[in-house]
Amino acid sequence: MTFSVVSGSALLNGGSLVLTGAGTVVVSAQQLGSSSYLPTTVVERSFVVNKASQSIEFNEITQKFFGDPPFALSATATSGLPVTFSVVSGLAEIIEGNRVVLTGSGDVTVEATQLGSVLYEAASPVRRGFTGIRMSVDFIKQPESLQLAAGAEATFEVQAAGYELSY
Repeated sequence: MTFSVVSGSALLNGGSLVLTGAGTVVVSAQQLGSSSYLPTTVVERSFVVNKASQSIEFNEITQKFFGDPPFALSATATSGLPVTFSVVSGLAEIIEGNRVVLTGSGDVTVEATQLGSVLYEAASPVRRGFTGIRMSVDFIKQPESLQLAAGAEATFEVQAAGYELSY
């Protein structure tokens, strides 16, 4: 028996048919015959190969502080194809493909997408939101007025949300 790919996104590898893309595939088969039998006529069969579906797993993003170094996003597509990121809203930018830098404070929404390929449909986009917080320093105890002589010392108690201060 002899098989061949007449058309479509497929190829023969030994005795296996390997699908290389979506669409209609036409294969043919023929018995070439022998000294005892005549060859058969060529028989063709077609079938449709659909693209596979995929989804995105996108990790939650915790609250961040404006002024922090850029941070990495993490998402994967079930297809294994690369995921891309974009800022949907808020004061942030994507740099180096998967790192976020805050350009201000407030709510930020980031979207992960995978557009598909010859084998996979596009994945449904997944959005994750977080808040970029501006660090503020509050003086807990401050004198009503302060006059110091040159070389004198003063003590202040300060508090900063989420940061350790050294002074």
